[in-house]
Amino acid sequence: MATNKIILHHNPDSSFSEQIRSLLSYLDIEWNSLETSYSIKRRKTQALMVQGYGARTPILQIGSDFYCDTRLISKKILEIANREDMLTPEIDDFNNNIGINSDYFFASINSIPSFNYFIKHCKTKSIRKAISIFKDETNFIGNHSEVLNSFSKNESLLILEKYYESFTNRLEKHEYLFGDNIPSLADFSAFQLIWLRERFGKLRLKNKRLRSWYKTMKSTNKHNYNKISDKKALKAAESSSPADIEDINLGNEIKSLIPNELLGGIMKPTKGLVVAEDEDKYIINTINKELGSILIHFPKICYGSGL
Repeated sequence: MATNKIILHHNPDSSFSEQIRSLLSYLDIEWNSLETSYSIKRRKTQALMVQGYGARTPILQIGSDFYCDTRLISKKILEIANREDMLTPEIDDFNNNIGINSDYFFASINSIPSFNYFIKHCKTKSIRKAISIFKDETNFIGNHSEVLNSFSKNESLLILEKYYESFTNRLEKHEYLFGDNIPSLADFSAFQLIWLRERFGKLRLKNKRLRSWYKTMKSTNKHNYNKISDKKALKAAESSSPADIEDINLGNEIKSLIPNELLGGIMKPTKGLVVAEDEDKYIINTINKELGSILIHFPKICYGSGL
C-alpha cells in the first residue's frame, strides 16, 4: 500500500517503535522513517511539533496531524489499512494488560542488566554518544526504581515465564494469539518486549511453539520505508493543513497534558486548545511560527511508548 504521507518518528532501539514498524510492514504500508536523536534533550524537531511529548517515541506524523502513544498510532494505521478487525474489544483489553503500566513491561525491562544497554550502544556508536544514551536510560530507571526494584531479576524472570506460559496456551490452540489466519494487534504488542530482551540480552524461550511464533512475528518487519531528514518532516507539516474533525465532541478548553503513566513524570507538558475529544484522546490545536496550525492527537489512557 503506497503512501508518501506517513512519517514515523522513532528510535531504532525502542520496542514500542518496533511494534509500529512491524505493523506497518505487515500491512504493506510504505512509510517515511525519521530516526530521532538518542538523547531526548536533542529531539528539537519533535519538541517543536508535539512539545513535551517529543521526548517519547514513536510518534506518527501525517501532514500536520501528530499521533502520540502506540495505541492511538496503531488504531490510525489500522484505519488507513481498513483492518480494524485486528483490534477487537477483547484484544484491546489484552493489550492494556501487557502495556506500560503492567508487570509484563517492568519485568521485561528489569530482566535486562542495565549495563547491557551500554555495551550494545558501544558496538554501534561512539563512546561519547553511548555514554549520553546510557545516562538517559539510567535516569529513566532511577525515576522508576521503586517499581523496578520491587522484584529481583529472578522474580522478573518468573513473572515473564507466567506471561509466556499464557501466550503459549493460546498458541497451542491457534497460530496466533487470537486466531489462525492473521496476527492481531495483540501479537504485535506481546512480541515487542520479547524483541527488546533479544536486542539487549540473551533471550531463551523455553517453549518451541512460542519460539516459532516469535520467529514468525519477527519476520513481519521487512523494512519497507524511505529515510527522510528532519527538514523534510518539518516541510510536510508546514505545507499541510490538519485533517477535518468529524463525529467527535467539540471542546474549547486549553489544557496542559502529560501521559497518565509512569513515564509522564519525566516529561514536560503538551499545551494547546482542545478542539475535540472522545473516549480515547484529546485533539489539541497548536499554532507556531514555524509550522502554522497543527493537531496533536493525545491519549487519555496510555498504552505505551518509550524513550
